Amino acid sequence: MSCIGWGRVVCFALLVGMVGTASAQDDADAREAEARQAFVEGREHFDDERFRLAVESFKRAYELLNELGSPMAPTILYNVGTALDELPGHQQEARDTYQRFLEESPADDDPELRRTVEMRIRELDMSIAEQQDAAPAEVEPEVDAPVETEEESMSIVGPIVAAGGGALLITGAILGAIALGQGNDIESACPELTACSPELRSDYDQMRTRSVTADVLIFGGLAIAAVGAVLMFTLKDGGGDDDVALSAACDGQGCYASARGTF
Repeated sequence: MSCIGWGRVVCFALLVGMVGTASAQDDADAREAEARQAFVEGREHFDDERFRLAVESFKRAYELLNELGSPMAPTILYNVGTALDELPGHQQEARDTYQRFLEESPADDDPELRRTVEMRIRELDMSIAEQQDAAPAEVEPEVDAPVETEEESMSIVGPIVAAGGGALLITGAILGAIALGQGNDIESACPELTACSPELRSDYDQMRTRSVTADVLIFGGLAIAAVGAVLMFTLKDGGGDDDVALSAACDGQGCYASARGTF
């Protein structure tokens, strides 16, 4: 067997073997003729540096010869490995193909070629190891921890104040209705409010007091409710809500309301 320098395909002995096999069996054997043609095409592609096409053609030749049980089939693996060796990024595949050639070809067949292949495998092993050592380790991207933000909730001061204002409004409305009814009764008993009995005069003064108080409660309640509405949209929960106190009440002398607290 002859190998024309490193990086060249085995050609001379392989072609002789194939031709001899074809002559002995029958040139009409289509599969063997196809294998021979694939091998020739592979050589042409290799010589013209069309290495990918050379790999495909040599692989086809190997498959056909392997199916036929030809003893020349393992030698084609060397050609496949040589073509792969010329392709960037195919070092591992070339190395594995060379190893298959050593395993499938007879151990005593062309010792010089086997030694050459063994040395090339060692070179590829070193090159692959160096590339793996030089490759940057994959670093997992850092994921920023979510920033915990304190969700601001609406303070209860606003609703409390608004509710207090609403309570004053209701109290004022009730007191005003009472004063209005009392005024109607007084007007019926003394239409001109002149020469009325002292009792009616006392009732009239009480009605006036309730009417004024009702007006104060209604307008004050409106003002407080408006403040509460504003606080609901502007004041956030930050403690201190327990310091708020509102109160409203009415007695025989009138009605009153108060609000105190710290904001």
